[in-house]
Amino acid sequence: MTSRRHYPQLHVPEISDTAGGPTSRWNSGSVLFGDCATWYADEVGMPQPAAPSGRDSIPPVYLPGRETCKSVHEKYQKVSCDENIRCLSAVSFRRIWRKCLPHIVIMNHRTDVCHKCETYREQIVKAVTEEDKLLASNEFSSHIYTAQKERDYYRARCQAAIKSLEERPKPRGPVTPASADSPDVHHTFDFAQSVLLPSHCRQEGSLYLRSPYKANLFGICNDGRLLQTNYVFGEDQSMGVDGGQSHSATAVVSMLHHYLSTYSEGEKVVYLNADNCGGQNKNQVVTSYLAWRVANELHQGIYLHFMKPYHARCMVDGMFGLIRRKIRRSDIDSLGDLKMAIEASSKHNKAKLVSSVSENSWQWYDWKGFFKSTFRAVPGIAKNHHFHFSSTFPGIVKVKKSVDGEEKDIRLVKRGKHIPECLPAPVEPQGLSPTRAWYLYRQIRPFVRGPHKDDLCPVPSADEVQTGANVTEE
Repeated sequence: MTSRRHYPQLHVPEISDTAGGPTSRWNSGSVLFGDCATWYADEVGMPQPAAPSGRDSIPPVYLPGRETCKSVHEKYQKVSCDENIRCLSAVSFRRIWRKCLPHIVIMNHRTDVCHKCETYREQIVKAVTEEDKLLASNEFSSHIYTAQKERDYYRARCQAAIKSLEERPKPRGPVTPASADSPDVHHTFDFAQSVLLPSHCRQEGSLYLRSPYKANLFGICNDGRLLQTNYVFGEDQSMGVDGGQSHSATAVVSMLHHYLSTYSEGEKVVYLNADNCGGQNKNQVVTSYLAWRVANELHQGIYLHFMKPYHARCMVDGMFGLIRRKIRRSDIDSLGDLKMAIEASSKHNKAKLVSSVSENSWQWYDWKGFFKSTFRAVPGIAKNHHFHFSSTFPGIVKVKKSVDGEEKDIRLVKRGKHIPECLPAPVEPQGLSPTRAWYLYRQIRPFVRGPHKDDLCPVPSADEVQTGANVTEE
């Protein structure tokens, strides 16, 4: 990709073939543009080891995000003047770039990117010799290849789940656990970013500087039916005071237990996929719960899979994107409004509110304290990405570092302990502290519309704590 002689090998069309032909008056300028662009991409660009997923094309090369089409054109103009060759106009420059060198693109703004990927890219850019650049490129390719294998496994499981359930009617209510022969049921679960209420299309500027009511959103997607159940609860409905423990492992297991007990297909074997967050999904509480389920024959087998960190985009994230888009176009002043917005975002999204608002809701349980004396943590859990629990070997988990890695048995139950058959003690929501309750009443309530003021920010029952922040909105 360093000169025009490499175009045929990369299946990139010759500049002269697409810029007007050999007789075109722009031919010399087009050829100079091709040489200039590829040289510049080699010098400052970040080459990718493979094309984006779903594309059978040349691996892209990202120019620095500080660049624009105009700034690259200005550099090209300077080179044209130095070479005494007629320069392409800005319009022709853009047209030929898009048509002849589509793999050279300007990097977009992104967040939540992989640290290893960024490190390898930086090493490639800063490499002085060809050997250093080749070494960094090979390490980058190995990292991407490993992440791609895990994603291919996730996609294969989703496709198998769709095929398994396409001709089976959806259950109308709770199904007896481990009573159906559905071999490829697959669920994905994760938290979304919290939603701040009230949320209006025309948001008041002064609300931006305050701390509104926080609504939490936890989604579990049945990938075989493309149907996601979203658990919605406010900061006053979590297990801790002022929203504490709302994203804890105990909260995750409580909602996962309700989902598997209420919305499952009655499958004997289930495949689960989750994000790599250690505080929520990849920890002792979750592994203990899954071992507890198979030991009590609620499932015969459970496969838990984690994709590579920061390479874990999945179906549940797409559903959250639909919800976010609907929220930006809606006026939401209560959890009830949020529920309607979620279900209006797509036919694939359903919402479930906590018991104080909705019937047939879930109950918080003290899973962490329940398992503490019986189960132990998986050693080196962060390095493993595949976990297999089975009723044929209760209390033991088989772990693998990769989809084709070596399987290792780990005993989870402590010596002399027996796996309990009962449920843990329920935990009641702790509500809001007087300070937080009065803050919402005085600072946030004026922004809530109509009859929802008492739903979102009611008059606190406790005496007000005098602080310097009690300033009422005029």
